[in-house]
Amino acid sequence: MSVFLVVAAGLTGVGLLIPPSYDATVRIVFTPNLSADTPMGTRQIADLYLTSRMKTYAEVVTTNEVLQPVIDSIGLDMSVSDLVEQTEVTIPAGTTVIEVAVSESTAESAASTANRIANQMPWAVASLEGAAATAESPVQVRVLQPADIPQAPSSPKILLNLVVAIGLAFIAAVAAALLVDSFRTQAPKAEPGHRVRHSQPRRDPDGP
Repeated sequence: MSVFLVVAAGLTGVGLLIPPSYDATVRIVFTPNLSADTPMGTRQIADLYLTSRMKTYAEVVTTNEVLQPVIDSIGLDMSVSDLVEQTEVTIPAGTTVIEVAVSESTAESAASTANRIANQMPWAVASLEGAAATAESPVQVRVLQPADIPQAPSSPKILLNLVVAIGLAFIAAVAAALLVDSFRTQAPKAEPGHRVRHSQPRRDPDGP
C-alpha cells in the first residue's frame, strides 16, 4: 500500500509541475478574386489555380514575413523560429481553408497570436502573387473563424495524468508485492519440531 501511495504521489506531482499550455486555432479561407459576371470557364481555371497554391500558402504562414510582424505587434519575447515551433498549420482535405493552431503559456496570448497571424496573411499572399495591394491580389484571404480564448489548458491534462498515475502506481504495488512474496517463498524454512544441532569439534585425547 505504501508503494502505491508513494508512486501515485510522485507521478501526480511531476504532472503538476509541467507548465500549462493553451491551444487556439484560427481558420482562414482563400477564394479567387473574381467579379460577379466572371464567365464559368474563368472561374474553373481560378479554382484550379487556387487549389494548386494551397500548400504554398500554408508554407507562407510560418515565414518571417508573417511571423515577425506578429511578434513585433504583440511584443512576444521569442524569435520567429520559436514561434514556428509553437505553430501548427493544416489544410482540411478538399477545402481551400487553412487552420493555424498556436500553443502559448496563456490562453489570451494563444488566441491573440493566432488571430494576428490570420490578419497578416492577406498581405503576405498579395505580395507572393505580385500584387501591390490586397484588393488587387488574384486570391482573397479572410478569416473564416477567429480563434477564441481557450477555457482550459491543452496540457497537462490533470485528470488523465491522475488516472495514469494511479494505474502505474497500482502496477508498481502489485509488482512489489509479488517480488516480496517470491523472496519469502525462496527463503529456507525450518521443519516443525526439528532442532538443528551444531556439532562441536572433537578433541584429540593425545592432544594437550
